[in-house]
Amino acid sequence: MKHILAILRELFSKKLLEREIEKMVMTGEQVLSYSAYGEADSALRAAYLFHAYWASQSFSGCKRVIDLGCGPANQLLLLAKLNPQTHFVGVDLSEDMLKLAQKNKESSGINNVEFVADDITQLSKLADKSFDGVFSSVALHHVSTEKDLYAVFNQVERVLSGPKALYITDFILLKNPKSIDYLLELNWQQPELFRLEYLNSLKAAFSLAHFKKVHELVHTDFKIYHTKLANFLMIMKTPSLTTEENMNFSQLFNDEVRKLSIKNLQTYRDLSLMFRVSGLK
Repeated sequence: MKHILAILRELFSKKLLEREIEKMVMTGEQVLSYSAYGEADSALRAAYLFHAYWASQSFSGCKRVIDLGCGPANQLLLLAKLNPQTHFVGVDLSEDMLKLAQKNKESSGINNVEFVADDITQLSKLADKSFDGVFSSVALHHVSTEKDLYAVFNQVERVLSGPKALYITDFILLKNPKSIDYLLELNWQQPELFRLEYLNSLKAAFSLAHFKKVHELVHTDFKIYHTKLANFLMIMKTPSLTTEENMNFSQLFNDEVRKLSIKNLQTYRDLSLMFRVSGLK
């Protein structure tokens, strides 16, 4: 009953919440703790696996893929491990994040990744048409304004070439503050740092309408999928492809899934169900 009430309350709320620019900046031990949590058997790791699976379907056949706002690169390194035929470039403005990303890369032994310090609204260090895929995982809400969001996608259009593969996911701005409380309550067992970052991210999210406007900026065949009823998460994705280059993908992916506990495997399945209902394919 509690779940139904939460869904109905959000569904019938009329006005979106006021977006709050995210002010939390993780430093020092916080960065290390968050990165370690993403590497451990955790709900965050389950989410990384979910996005790595579906992103890999869009990036099949890509030679160079950029990750916008890669942070400590937990998600990026997993994606690179599953797609050794593709070269990935992680971009982040934080030197501290990139130092940790480089350390994580060296520890992992994954070689098809490099990092660039740059502003994702400008990408001043990256050439036109130098990538055939763009990835971003829960990073775009960190930009300050709607203008900055569209600047990111103008850069995406500039650096992409060829078929232009795309996989971008982020939170969607909710309508009812109690919906945020409900989502936090569902994650009560997660570490405090994770919950605080989750709270701030939900408040800083852009609306679904903002993301739908991207069709005017990026000229490629993508669809936007979002969780139904309670719209808190979206995926912007080009069609799935299959090539001979990723024949080993299933084995590599299943090896990673088997590392999840039963509890976190259920998190992966819950995400899969939410987006299967939305038509993700």
